[in-house]
Amino acid sequence: MPEPTVVHWHGLRIPAATDGTEVVQRPIQPGETFTYTFTPPDAGTFWYHPHANETEQLEKGLYGALIVRGTDEPILDGEQILVLDDLKVDPKGRLARFGTLMERHNGREGNVRLVNGKAEPELAIVAGQIERWRIINASSARTVRLAIGGQPFQILGTGGGLLESPVEATEILLAAADRVDLVVGPFAEGELLALEALPYNRGTGERQVERFATLKVGPAKPSTAVIPQCLRTIEPLVTGVVTPNCTIKLSGRMSLRRGFDFLINDEMHHHAEPVKMGELQVWDIVNVAPIDHPFHFLTSTRHC
Repeated sequence: MPEPTVVHWHGLRIPAATDGTEVVQRPIQPGETFTYTFTPPDAGTFWYHPHANETEQLEKGLYGALIVRGTDEPILDGEQILVLDDLKVDPKGRLARFGTLMERHNGREGNVRLVNGKAEPELAIVAGQIERWRIINASSARTVRLAIGGQPFQILGTGGGLLESPVEATEILLAAADRVDLVVGPFAEGELLALEALPYNRGTGERQVERFATLKVGPAKPSTAVIPQCLRTIEPLVTGVVTPNCTIKLSGRMSLRRGFDFLINDEMHHHAEPVKMGELQVWDIVNVAPIDHPFHFLTSTRHC
C-alpha cells in the first residue's frame, strides 16, 4: 500500500508491543515489514483489522477472522464463519468519498451489505443438522440487530469466549466489532430464510429491515451434534455489594470548529488515574450522549 498501516488483533489478550495500535507500535511504512509474534491465551472468535486510517482501510477489505479453538469445544454438525460488513458506494458502484463531516461525527454506514466480502450472498445449511455460526460485525459504525428469519437459535459465546451455558434467543444486537457464536438449526428441507438486520436506531435515525444474506436449506441428513448445558465455569470477579471505584460519563458538546466533540468526564482525550497491574476496578459507565457509544479497552504496559 502507498500508506502506513498496523494490524490490531481485536479481543486478544496479547503483549502490547504486538497489539497493533499507534500507542504501542510505530506504523509500518510502505515497503517495510513487521512480523507479529504471539500465542493467543484464550479460545474464541476474534478478528484483525488495521488501526491506521482504519475506516478507509477496513472498507477496502483489510480485515479477517481469527479463530482460536479450545481443547473441549462443543461438537456440532458443521461450522460457518460469517463476517458482516457494509460498503458505501456511489451511483456508479465505486466507493463513495470518505470523511464527510457527518461521517466523522456518526461513523460511516454503507448502502451495500456484505457477508464474507459478497453482497447479500446465498448461504446453505443441511436440513435437520445443527451448526455453529461464528459471526463478526466488521462494520466501522453499523449496529446490527441480527435475526435469522425470526427462527430461534442459541447463543453459545460472545467476544469473551463460550458462555457458561447456551442462551435461547430470536435476535441479538451486535455493535461494531462485536462477535457472537450461535447454535443454528435444525431447519426443514426447502426453507428459505433471511439473515437480516431488524430496525434499530443508534442515535442516527432508525434503519428498516435490511438483508445481509439468504439461507437455503438443502436435503436432510441426521444430526450428531452434542451441545452440553454446561459449556465452562466462569468465576465471578466480585461478589456481594459492589461499590464502584469511579463513574465514567460519556457525553458530547457542539463545536464551532469540529461540529461536535465526544467527551469522557466532560473532557476530550481524558486521562484518568493509572490502574495498577492486578488491581480490580469496578466502573459505573453512564452514556448521556445522544448516540450509542460502544467501546472496548486497549491496554498497554509502560516501564519507568
